[in-house]
Amino acid sequence: MENRELLSSIKAKFAGINELPGDEGLLTLAVPAGSLYNVCTELKVNHELDFDYVMCISGVDLKDKMQVVYHLYSMNNKHKVALKAELDRSSPEITSVAPLWQAADWHEREAFDMFGIVFKGHPNLTRILTEEGFIGYPLRKDYVGKPDQYD
Repeated sequence: MENRELLSSIKAKFAGINELPGDEGLLTLAVPAGSLYNVCTELKVNHELDFDYVMCISGVDLKDKMQVVYHLYSMNNKHKVALKAELDRSSPEITSVAPLWQAADWHEREAFDMFGIVFKGHPNLTRILTEEGFIGYPLRKDYVGKPDQYD
């Protein structure tokens, strides 16, 4: 399936989805945060699309808002898609896709730990890289760390 066909298939079922400039050959879509879980469900369960693999889920700090980027892949069809959802900076929340793809578990925990993005419905949303009791989110642009012996 070509990117144009994939885009048409997704846009036919969901409102508010727009194509964004992306890497050569990578279909990149802006998806409303409230629709992201339903779009991901369709990409996974629709046998024509068959997105069966989560390559990466990343948090992004855009200063005035937060963003989550999902890179998905269909092993059978050999196509990729990137989904970008913008979140409110003061309360960055989005529905977890861990129930759809088990591999999303650690990716979402990392975005939570580093950016403070809350994945609603995640089975174990706890810090994964920083120690227990760590205060703040180190990859946010407004994070101010404590000086240590190397500063």
